[in-house]
Amino acid sequence: MPKMKPTNNQSIYVVAICGSLREGSSTHAALQIALSGAKDSGAEVELLQLSEYELVFQGSVANEDDYPAGVFKLREKVKRAHGILLGSPEYHGSFSGVLKSALDLMGFDDLSIRSSDSSVSPVDGWEP
Repeated sequence: MPKMKPTNNQSIYVVAICGSLREGSSTHAALQIALSGAKDSGAEVELLQLSEYELVFQGSVANEDDYPAGVFKLREKVKRAHGILLGSPEYHGSFSGVLKSALDLMGFDDLSIRSSDSSVSPVDGWEP
């Protein structure tokens, strides 16, 4: 696997957001495998367990400044990332509510793609 090239003497930082709250989930394991590939290529990696952040529902707090510190901590990690992996179990034909809530709490600047070398690649492991 080719080494990732840092830009401006900055190492590549890749985060994976785990949309499963279940301890020992297969989603968590799959994200660990994906991150190991990025790490082997020279990236700094971090697996973000949403259960470790105090999150609120979008709109449940009148003033964004009153969000719990965990929301801002999560936003900063995602904003800093050069690559973002999302992992979720499938619930009712879609991704988990906790992942949706976390994404709702992100601002557009937090999730902006900063490179023309970006791609979105959904992977579905579910089988009937």
